[in-house]
Amino acid sequence: MIHLISLTILLAGLCHLAFSSYRSFHPLENYNSNLFQGDILLRNGTFDEDRYATTHKWLRWPDGIVPYELDEIYSESDIKLIRSAMDEFEKHTCIRWVERTDEDDFVEIYSDMGCFAEMGRVGGVQSLSLESDICMKKGVILHEMMHALGFLHEQTRYDRDDYVRVWWDNIVPGMEPSFVKMRPSEIDLLDLDYDYRSIMHYGAYMFAQDRSLPTLKPTNEHIPLKQLGYGQAAGVFTDLDIQKINKFYECA
Repeated sequence: MIHLISLTILLAGLCHLAFSSYRSFHPLENYNSNLFQGDILLRNGTFDEDRYATTHKWLRWPDGIVPYELDEIYSESDIKLIRSAMDEFEKHTCIRWVERTDEDDFVEIYSDMGCFAEMGRVGGVQSLSLESDICMKKGVILHEMMHALGFLHEQTRYDRDDYVRVWWDNIVPGMEPSFVKMRPSEIDLLDLDYDYRSIMHYGAYMFAQDRSLPTLKPTNEHIPLKQLGYGQAAGVFTDLDIQKINKFYECA
């Protein structure tokens, strides 16, 4: 009987280890097939170019004003961090996150399983999930807020192969779509250079099966892996992030 119990415990432990090997090592690694590019929630479940392409200006929030509601579940420190991220937009751009009064279109910031957001202004109540504790990093919050403003991941630019190489064999099975490039008709580069350090760029090891090897690597060997997504890791906008927001929203 003791041996049977021991065997059961051992098997349970092995199952846990097997599951853990695919568990998230980064807040933005959501292994959810309903999420586009790992952390973008699409209402119809698929990327509809007519609705979501960043070449469309209707993704923008009018006058850069984003009404929001904040879940009561958040702690005082969580709220302080979220509002600190909002302040970064106000400091560098014309974007203003304002508490909702009676607006029909607004962002509901709440704590669900993981960090994800709907992209751009899609109408009505739209989701921005920041799971308490898990997503409470300034860079992660800024990243999800950027999705809510209408921005895609930097490494999905159609010219990305000139700047980074994707190591497809090391991507967790099923997560390959998170690394697919967009077509020119689907993403507006805004005449800006590729930004390795962007708040919207994946880190080098995102969705890696073998955590000792990258899934993304700069084609320029002089650029260190740690530069990929540096802004997100440091919790700061890059100069190109700021230019991107100001150009897309036509900030004065």
